[in-house]
Amino acid sequence: MKTREVKYHDFSDKSVRIRLKESLFENINYLIIPFFLGYEEIGKNYYNELQFYDFYMINYTISGNARFTVNNLTFDIEQGDLILLHAYQKRIFVPEGPWNIYCMHIKDDGSQLANLYGKFHNDNNYIIKNFPQDIIEKHFLKIADIMKSFEPDLYALSVETYALFVDIIEFSDSRRHVTVPNELKNAINFLENNFDMPVSLSSIAEVSGYSPSHLDKLFKEYTGSAPMQYLNNLRLERAKRLLSSTKLPLADVAAQTGLKNDRSLMYMFKNRFGVSPTEYRNTAGKEEKD
Repeated sequence: MKTREVKYHDFSDKSVRIRLKESLFENINYLIIPFFLGYEEIGKNYYNELQFYDFYMINYTISGNARFTVNNLTFDIEQGDLILLHAYQKRIFVPEGPWNIYCMHIKDDGSQLANLYGKFHNDNNYIIKNFPQDIIEKHFLKIADIMKSFEPDLYALSVETYALFVDIIEFSDSRRHVTVPNELKNAINFLENNFDMPVSLSSIAEVSGYSPSHLDKLFKEYTGSAPMQYLNNLRLERAKRLLSSTKLPLADVAAQTGLKNDRSLMYMFKNRFGVSPTEYRNTAGKEEKD
């Protein structure tokens, strides 16, 4: 597929970008190489949409806020959020005012990065909350020094980039063992047991004992999703299983997943997975059975 890219730039003069020459990539084997590194001060008129690129990207928010959409899921990005993503997936960044970030684009001439990325990336897991800025800056400064050299040492560059990814994966693994507040566990258990029923934000908040606004904040901190978004993800994952394992009509699939009707199912499923429920049943559904 052809790559897609839509950009509206709005950078301050203080933004810094470093790019490696394409000629440097002609004779490399099995190296992880960043070909772009940036510190960017972004204004509110910025827009960036990209898809079908074969590289990995790191985006770290130093300050400010933005809306991040990937595979039709939208997240609120704030200070300390680290995004790790393969750029083949459609993603959109839209700032909500001034937004300062570190960013990096990396080629993987082999499968080393793909293997590390696979360890990090679970379903809907694109963001690490509260990632330490000092870890990012330590590696970024070393990588920047190498990239700015007259003759960059590609092997040293690859080693430092790999070390950054290891630190990211280790931090991500440590966060998986963070103790989730019991009240939030109650809310999550409530959703997992009642996703096929009518559920409102106020009913989830009542179960947790938190106010709706505080519950929304906690959900985003621990799951990366808002409560209702988390609920809809549960419903759509259940719909996938029903579509691949049964011949139920779409109206019945919708009823068993808590969605209003088959139209809601078709709309939400297409937005989430990029294919209609029927298309999924005829293709991906068969693959899951195999």
